[in-house]
Amino acid sequence: MKKILFIIVTAIVLFGCDKKYYSVNIENKSNRQVFYTYDGKNDSINIDETKIYTNIEAYTQPPKNISDTNKVSSIEIYTNGMTGNYTFLYKGDKDLIKKYYNRNSIEKYIIEVQNLLVDDVYIKADNFICDLSSIDTPLYLFVGANNKSTAIIYTNNPNFLIYKKENNNFAPYSFSALTEWELNKYETPTLIDESFYVSGKLNVTIK
Repeated sequence: MKKILFIIVTAIVLFGCDKKYYSVNIENKSNRQVFYTYDGKNDSINIDETKIYTNIEAYTQPPKNISDTNKVSSIEIYTNGMTGNYTFLYKGDKDLIKKYYNRNSIEKYIIEVQNLLVDDVYIKADNFICDLSSIDTPLYLFVGANNKSTAIIYTNNPNFLIYKKENNNFAPYSFSALTEWELNKYETPTLIDESFYVSGKLNVTIK
């Protein structure tokens, strides 16, 4: 009886320690180079490139710390539930987002910030805010006292922080300030200035 019990326990230990490994493909369908961390290593992938990762342990977490060439969080990751492969998509590409997710909205918005303070300040939301040019650049968005500024933001659930610029360095704004925001979503992505699509407008007030 003891011998049988020993065999059963040994089998459980051996099979319990048997790890499964897989090959995983990561494909970049976005219009920019992508940087990310996967399987504990930092990596990058070029436009239209596919990378194959072998000997990936089961239940390895998806790629994280994903950003584009300019460190803007403009990239969305699609996970194929059947194959376990990943595809990087540009958040502002309405056609690919529709193809992969079958949805009519994109995570790209106009953000307009109104500053009611008596000080010039800068506002930041991680790396989701960037300028309005064709090449995204991450921003501490400058907003003059009693003035407005406009930019692009790649999230509809931002966490805003307010800064002052002192000696060419950004320091947290030392006075109490309240940031209020409201998102006006469009039914479908709307073309702005004949150059890019957005899914709505984020109106932000600093006071």
